[in-house]
Amino acid sequence: MDIINFSFLNNQIEKLVSDFNKKRPFHYVVIDNFLDESYAENLLKDFKDTSEWTNYCHYNEKKLALIDQKKYSNTTLEVFEALRSAAFINFLQKVTKINNLLTDELEEEGANLTEVREGGFLNIHSDFQSHSTKKKWKRELNLLLYLNHDWKSEYNGDLEFWDENMMECKVSTVPIFNRCVIFKTEEKTFHGHPNPLTCPKDMSRKSLILYYFTEREQNIAAHPTDYRARPRDGLREKTLISLDGVFVKSFTYLKRAKILSDMRAGVLLKLIKKIFMGK
Repeated sequence: MDIINFSFLNNQIEKLVSDFNKKRPFHYVVIDNFLDESYAENLLKDFKDTSEWTNYCHYNEKKLALIDQKKYSNTTLEVFEALRSAAFINFLQKVTKINNLLTDELEEEGANLTEVREGGFLNIHSDFQSHSTKKKWKRELNLLLYLNHDWKSEYNGDLEFWDENMMECKVSTVPIFNRCVIFKTEEKTFHGHPNPLTCPKDMSRKSLILYYFTEREQNIAAHPTDYRARPRDGLREKTLISLDGVFVKSFTYLKRAKILSDMRAGVLLKLIKKIFMGK
């Protein structure tokens, strides 16, 4: 039994190639029924206890993430293995026309489970362009797999894609169960879900995330996550988004120098938020 629904994907390959390579506002594709349903359902078991997950709580995001592969269930490990397999990477290369894709086998960066609860959010941003420690690795693709039964747009969790000038949201995708979104990572691929979730307290926005890289001949300059305000945001919000972004960028350089980990950066960002906002 295939973990990834290859029979469906291969039957749709021409459409997927066409969809991905239409730039609107940047290259992406949405695939429903992505995993074998039993595997998708079993992934939810890792979300039952999030007490030891890393808490990212600062002005630009409020979420939980599980990065440590030692804490993954066997199902989650098998799914990540399938997403790193030669068969799936070959599929990705056909769809995206990007060759020699790599993943971080040690999961130092770019593989996690994420949960966002009521009131949580992720401000609009473009992602970091280079690996923190593998200095020749250029980030190329994001893969997001959503695991949300009965999710509604009114809960404010839709994935938003914005134009490169940050003037308006061009695409909005509901993060329903077993839906996979794959998109190109570039300097101005602005995305996020910036409105605080209004889902019921017994629900949350769950996802599995994996990044893909290519290796270049020369070292790539650090290019940290770039958070942006929306046109409707007030002056105070714009200032705090920008200020928090400065701290995030600083921590990125410390990570590259192997001085700071994601977990410690999360703690420091939470403290900074408390200092500036009193909460």
